[in-house]
Amino acid sequence: MKNESIFKRCSSALRPALTPQNKHIRALHALHKIDPTTVNSTRQNTVMKFKDMCDEVHVDEKWFCICKATQSHMLVADEELPPDQFVKHKSHIVKVMFVCAQARPRKLSNGQWWDGKIGTWPVGHVELAEKPSSLQLTDRLALRSGRASRLTC
Repeated sequence: MKNESIFKRCSSALRPALTPQNKHIRALHALHKIDPTTVNSTRQNTVMKFKDMCDEVHVDEKWFCICKATQSHMLVADEELPPDQFVKHKSHIVKVMFVCAQARPRKLSNGQWWDGKIGTWPVGHVELAEKPSSLQLTDRLALRSGRASRLTC
């Protein structure tokens, strides 16, 4: 039965359904990135080119869970067991948000290459836990998520 190819493995990913308005906005965004000096050129055999985009910075946020529901650990023979982790429910796992900024890599005036990475910053703050509980040690640092706005970033 294994040698016969009755079944075959197939994967299908969810994709957003684009409306005609979404497609139009995407096309306008792509046209906005074309260098206007290359559009109506009088020279023969010229093609339109994109802007170099050296003046753009991309900012994005990313959520991370502090711990996973199941974790595997590599232990050496004389090492102690990994610490037990307790949460009331999987939905109580703490998440933290990071903001990341990135630009286009470019060659600097001194001849070195810059990779375009500007930085990654956590959104929130670390403070001492308010009160000890059966699940939490005393004097333990706790991560409190915050709001991202123009004033905090």
